[in-house]
Amino acid sequence: AALSAKPGVFRGWQVVAAAFSVMFFAYGLQFSYGVFASGMAAELGWSRAATALPYSLYVFLYSALSAATGRATDRIGPRPVITVGALLLGLGWGLSALVHEPWQLNLTLGLVAALGMSVAWVPCNATVSRWFTLKRGTAVAVASTGGSLGNLLVRVVEVGQVDQRGNQVRVVLERLAVERGRLLHRRLVPIVQV
Repeated sequence: AALSAKPGVFRGWQVVAAAFSVMFFAYGLQFSYGVFASGMAAELGWSRAATALPYSLYVFLYSALSAATGRATDRIGPRPVITVGALLLGLGWGLSALVHEPWQLNLTLGLVAALGMSVAWVPCNATVSRWFTLKRGTAVAVASTGGSLGNLLVRVVEVGQVDQRGNQVRVVLERLAVERGRLLHRRLVPIVQV
């Protein structure tokens, strides 16, 4: 569904709001991994290294893929790129809650979720910048702030969830990841083509 034009409101600001939301949830989830890593290691009897390696793979791969997702955004537009990314991000984190072996976490988080995360920063900011000639820096700054606020606020919610549910870390992780994937997808649908 396309964004509806509100009288007197430049549609570019709606694109900024959508990008803010995508980055809020994507980076909120990413930077809250530490909330789950120790509980997951304890629950599954893994070393801290076994939970750190998949996250390292995740960060490396999503960073390396940003150039490809930028090109894909230029070629086919932000909506399909970010939609696929949101679905992969939710799927990767959700499946990470079901793992029993370290190699499975390397696959679900280190590969699938990383593919999804690679569409957060570059495609969102590229799309925002296309909508503005005046106030471009302000628009990109507002959209990017979503990642920082997500980093701050999502972690607080997740710590509360883990504190409430104790050792059920993987159940909490799965629920939050699936929820976030759905929210990302809903927020992403309004991002329009330029």
